[in-house]
Amino acid sequence: MKRKKQIGKFVVMGTILISLFITLGCMQGALAQDKITLRLAYWDPSRPKDTPWETSGELLKQKYPHIDIEYEYRPWTPYWQKMLTEMTAGTGADLYQQRVGNMKPYIKKGQHINLSPLFERDGIDVDDYYEATFRELRYPDKYGDIYAAPTYGFTTVLFYNKGHFDELGIDYPDWDWTWETMAETAKEFTKDSDGDGRIDNWGLQIKLSIDKLKDLIWQNGGRMFSDDFTKSRWDEPEVVGAMQFVHDLIYKYKAMPIPEVGVAAIDPFLTGKVSMIFDGTWMMTWYEYQKIAFSWDIAPSPQGKKRAVWFAPGAISIWSGTKYPEESWEYIKNVISREGQMEWGSLGLPLLKEIEGEWLKTYEDRPPEHRRIILEQLKYAMSEEPPAADRIGKLIIDEMMLALLNKKSIEQACKDIKQQTDEILSTW
Repeated sequence: MKRKKQIGKFVVMGTILISLFITLGCMQGALAQDKITLRLAYWDPSRPKDTPWETSGELLKQKYPHIDIEYEYRPWTPYWQKMLTEMTAGTGADLYQQRVGNMKPYIKKGQHINLSPLFERDGIDVDDYYEATFRELRYPDKYGDIYAAPTYGFTTVLFYNKGHFDELGIDYPDWDWTWETMAETAKEFTKDSDGDGRIDNWGLQIKLSIDKLKDLIWQNGGRMFSDDFTKSRWDEPEVVGAMQFVHDLIYKYKAMPIPEVGVAAIDPFLTGKVSMIFDGTWMMTWYEYQKIAFSWDIAPSPQGKKRAVWFAPGAISIWSGTKYPEESWEYIKNVISREGQMEWGSLGLPLLKEIEGEWLKTYEDRPPEHRRIILEQLKYAMSEEPPAADRIGKLIIDEMMLALLNKKSIEQACKDIKQQTDEILSTW
């Protein structure tokens, strides 16, 4: 009888061990399949070779040799429609480069995997990343679940030509600069050198995009929308005043040309025809790559009534229709890992806090000299990404262009923006 009980115990124990081995084997072998190819869609115009996209893929392949990555470049303009079309048809890529201002409609349609359970399951603590990192990667609001993972961070800064400042003996821009300082200094740099009636060098350029306008609105104490994104606030004095400042830079100070929309064929800052340009930190890599002939640096976004700066992470999401959710997640884990973030830091700000010092040291011999400013601005970081951000952003730019071309007043343009954005928000 005693021997039978012992045998019974061995059988039970053996069954438990076998079950445990099977379970562990399934967990370990969940990715150990036949050779597969993940499709990754992106709009970055650079080739994936020797960029963080490919580096993250190489990190994945080191651990899982059976996984290949097929990088699918799509131009920016048709990118979003193609994404929606192929998702709807069930032929989507496994991974998509995402933009925080565009992703909400896709999440609402159920086209992105909820990543929060995966972060929790694998013990990835979002507190290890800068505070603002995940704010716009959640849905339906900043307290919701995570539907995209961060790649790197970018913000707006003031790029400046150091040589132009040296020639006039003007101190470089710093934390004390205000809107007025920027406007008056830009005016000094604006010149018609040969007297032909055409400006040969402008003091300042602001590329007309919603990201740059946000900075000015927030710095003037305003907000574009109500906190719940049900109402537009574009007719409020703080918003109108910020847009009037852009108009004043052109017509009052005569220190800036009418802004261009999108990417200019020839960047006037790159050619030394503009002394300062208010733009995103993604331009740092471009300017370094172009090997600019003059010395340049960055300064903080000048202060209005308060200090505020736009910040957003680059993002990557997993299509909900993928056949390879775990493999896609493993790719993302390499993006947000220590090694991955050091690579992504070549394009802007790595978002993993623990590598801050290493990142600064790695790039200390490369322009810009004051790269640390990007980190220091994070304490003033703000975000405001409404639903249907792409549609809203386009109508804002269209209306502002009419005002900057003096085809309507700034006040009227802001009223029209409010009316149109309210209509869009009411249908969301």
